This record gives sequence, C-alpha cells and structure tokens, in this order.
Amino acid sequence: MNRDAFFRLYPNLPIAVRKEAVVVLDDGRPISWDVAFQEISAESALGDQILKKLFEMGILKDENEPK
Repeated sequence: MNRDAFFRLYPNLPIAVRKEAVVVLDDGRPISWDVAFQEISAESALGDQILKKLFEMGILKDENEPK
C-alpha cells in the first residue's frame, strides 16, 4: 500500500486534530493520527492495518488508481 499518500496528508493536519481518533480497528481499538504516524513510519504490521483502513474508508486515495 502507498504510504506516500499518508505522509502527504499528515503534515497538513492541525496539531489538535492529530490527537483525535481517525480509525477504529477490527478489535475495537481507536487509533489517533499520531499513533497512525508512528506505526506507519515504523512500517509495522499495525501500521499496515491502519493504512489499509484509511484507504478502505476513502480517507486516503492511491494516486495510481484510475479515477
């Protein structure tokens, strides 16, 4: 999955918004933008889950996909 889309969006978020939950994982855990940034930056399995959810929800779009 394309991490670049996340790294283009994240710096434009207001600092206060980064503390807010952006996704809820299948096990019910809420994930903030800050946690998403840490996990996606570390290229962890949790980061991959978060990234997948962000694309599924339409928050992130892959620029390589046809419109």
